[in-house]
Amino acid sequence: MPLPTPYGFPPEPHVRRHGPGGYPEYGRFKDWLRDEFQFRCAYCLYREAWERRGWRRFEIDHVTPQSIAPHRVLEYDNLVYACDACNNSKGDQILPSPCDLDYSKHVRFLEDGAVEALSLKGEYLIEILGLDIGYIERDRRKVFRNYAKLLELIEEYGEGIDEVRGELQELLGYPDDPPNLKRKRPPRNTRPDGKDDCYFIRLKDPAFPRIY
Repeated sequence: MPLPTPYGFPPEPHVRRHGPGGYPEYGRFKDWLRDEFQFRCAYCLYREAWERRGWRRFEIDHVTPQSIAPHRVLEYDNLVYACDACNNSKGDQILPSPCDLDYSKHVRFLEDGAVEALSLKGEYLIEILGLDIGYIERDRRKVFRNYAKLLELIEEYGEGIDEVRGELQELLGYPDDPPNLKRKRPPRNTRPDGKDDCYFIRLKDPAFPRIY
């Protein structure tokens, strides 16, 4: 089975698993969004695992900005998990939601960490999110360099050695603190079954893949 890549958009739009509602402020949705978008930025795929501050560097973005649709500020389906760089770059501009658009058909990250547009929509995404800005590309290239080193070790020694398995899980694995959504009691929940499917529960299964 091929290993996952650090930056690879899913081959279809994201389908939401959670549907909490009724919170008095949108910050209360953060744990749900962490789990919803697999602990990485919905726009650029930057992961909590690569950031010293972890989830603290990540924010909640309103797909349709608050200034345009104040009535949707507390609507879960209008929220995505975003790194601070993407959230700040997007600002009050409107982008297609990763729940509506298959980003893999429009943007591709190359093996050296560069970003490539596959369509006019891709060019727009890169421009608005600043995916080709120097310091963002620098961080992405660092991740790819680390990944390339691990692939070399795997090829030379085999995937089973503890050093490679541990480093690979650190680079492409889940955070140590996935939220236990089973304990949360939102005022409303249109997708209650998602609580049983959160990563806190999934990771209790020894057979569940630890890298993604």
